Amino acid sequence: MYGEPEHVGGLSGLLDQIDRVIEKSLEMSTNPDISPAYRDIYKNATKSSPFLDLRTKFQEQFDRILRLRDDPSMIDAYSILLIELDSSKKWRGFITAALAACYDYGPHRQAIKQGKNIAQKIASTADTLANLISEFQSLNLDKEPLEFSNIPYLLSITDNTEGMGLKKPIWQELRPALLGPALSAQTVQNKSFSNQPSSLFELYKYDIEKVLKIWNQLNAEFEDSQTETQLAWNMAPKLPALLKILSESASKFNPQQEGMVGAALSSQKSTVKTQYLRGLGYILTHEYDIPVNTQLMKAIFIVANVVLNHPDIDVTYDDVRKVLKN
Repeated sequence: MYGEPEHVGGLSGLLDQIDRVIEKSLEMSTNPDISPAYRDIYKNATKSSPFLDLRTKFQEQFDRILRLRDDPSMIDAYSILLIELDSSKKWRGFITAALAACYDYGPHRQAIKQGKNIAQKIASTADTLANLISEFQSLNLDKEPLEFSNIPYLLSITDNTEGMGLKKPIWQELRPALLGPALSAQTVQNKSFSNQPSSLFELYKYDIEKVLKIWNQLNAEFEDSQTETQLAWNMAPKLPALLKILSESASKFNPQQEGMVGAALSSQKSTVKTQYLRGLGYILTHEYDIPVNTQLMKAIFIVANVVLNHPDIDVTYDDVRKVLKN
């Protein structure tokens, strides 16, 4: 079980290693035998926020484990758990859940809020852009930029720069399979997919015979110079139509988190206490198959107070019952 000597010793040893790294970095930051540039690197390392944050988190977790082991109130909790948990796996699961649920859910709640706001901006922007492109196309200007409407053309001239450039040659190699072997930026510019098929389909969308007639004509027209893939691209919706779908999807988007975080943030009105209890309940039931019954709730309220250890947070049995009753 967590709290046994080997686990406490393991975390203690890890903290000691981190402290030795900090101590060594401080020593090197004042070493006159190395260049000033390297001294600055070591000096900055000791002030690195991620590094120090990691050390703080290890220390906090270490302190929680010690409290679970040594706090006198845990005697009552362990008396209940000895009856309710019938295997070492469930013991480890309960203690792991008690520690894991003590988590900073704030960034996730903020991300959900920001995600909703950004999605609405995307919806508005995409809708505006779709309307502007459609308005531009209605002008019937000569040599309209293909980028304004033609999806295959956009794909044919756009490289994938993700993955530090590693995806670029792979995309260039596979692109013909998607667009058709004859399609390239130059061939699209020369042949310029016509808007006529789309407009004809729109005009005759309720007349199946005319639609089939147009389809057969198009097949004959493209038989010698176009592949079936390229014909399919010619029938594909234009960029404004895709942007409209994007706008609709973004406007309906409701960001949510899954797992422990999703459970903890499942209520609009959450506190550190309720978030912890929901997160703990989720881990117990979904990851360790430990049912949260009345007796276990009595142990949970004790454990919650020991783990959270905050002067302004008092977890009661009634709190646990209200949050975890379902």
